Amino acid sequence: MHPVLFKIGNLSINTYGFFIAIGFLAGIQVAKYFGKKEGIDKEIIYDFVFLVLIWSIISARLFYVVQYYDFYFKHPVEILKIWKGGLVYYGGLIGGVLAVIYHVKRYNLNIWKIGDIFLVALPLGQFFGRLGCFSAGCCYGKPCHLPWAVV
Repeated sequence: MHPVLFKIGNLSINTYGFFIAIGFLAGIQVAKYFGKKEGIDKEIIYDFVFLVLIWSIISARLFYVVQYYDFYFKHPVEILKIWKGGLVYYGGLIGGVLAVIYHVKRYNLNIWKIGDIFLVALPLGQFFGRLGCFSAGCCYGKPCHLPWAVV
């Protein structure tokens, strides 16, 4: 696999983080485009995306920490080091959904319009995220010896 995209001196750009960022930025553009079609101001879309991102990261990390409670109980400072890995997808999904519910109520938005906007953007972000995950060498499936398998 290819976990490090490139290095400049001591600075490493990880493939996973790069693809997550690309997915996030692409998702924002798609959400902004469909938000405009639905008559929702782009500033509300930006607020929405930022809030969902923060809640998703925090809850994804929280779920990971709970899974490995014994380690993090002994090393609580390690909880903050998300760059070392340790985010759980479904934790992020739960946090994101909670953020959506909060934001929809806060701005008195139509949940169906928001669904129309973000349920198009989300799979695009997920696509790039899976490319990054695959490049990092995790989530690769089971061994396969067919000619089209990944070596």
